Amino acid sequence: MAFTLFNIRFRIEFSFLLIIFLSLLVGNNSLLWLVVFSSLHEIGHILAIMIFGGKIELITVSYYGIGMKQSAQLCPLQELIFLLCGVAVNLLFVLFNVQREINFALALVNVLPVYPLDGGRSLNVLACLVFNCDVAYKITVAVSAITTAVLLAAALILRNISLIMIVIYIVFYFINFRGLYDKKRS
Repeated sequence: MAFTLFNIRFRIEFSFLLIIFLSLLVGNNSLLWLVVFSSLHEIGHILAIMIFGGKIELITVSYYGIGMKQSAQLCPLQELIFLLCGVAVNLLFVLFNVQREINFALALVNVLPVYPLDGGRSLNVLACLVFNCDVAYKITVAVSAITTAVLLAAALILRNISLIMIVIYIVFYFINFRGLYDKKRS
């Protein structure tokens, strides 16, 4: 499903609608709150881009999260601010005790040094300041893989279903974004 709102194209994939339907069917309100606060997280990014004079071209909502395609030439500091504005929104809700656990989890997951999450992209921006961007990307991918492996080991040792689901989300998100990155480079 695709539509335009406020001159921004939105694409909602069937997989996302299926997950929402299933969560409603089994009465899982946590997932619905997760969608609400994930959307507010993205609004933090959108506001940052608008402040920096950029434009949001496309927002895609799918089973692996919400992705955004934007057009803005940002300096590294602006890029870091843009990347951390979503996390700041979630931390603001934590501060005001609004759905504290969900917002804390969203903030924590998004600052993980796993590409293409906000923390992994921030790591890549900082690494590009020190290294050639291709080398920086390879470092970011290596740190992402190690972080994901550590999270998976912790999830299995602790037998924590929520952490296992987060790792699955990260792996799917990385695979999807990795494919997009490779297509861009060719």
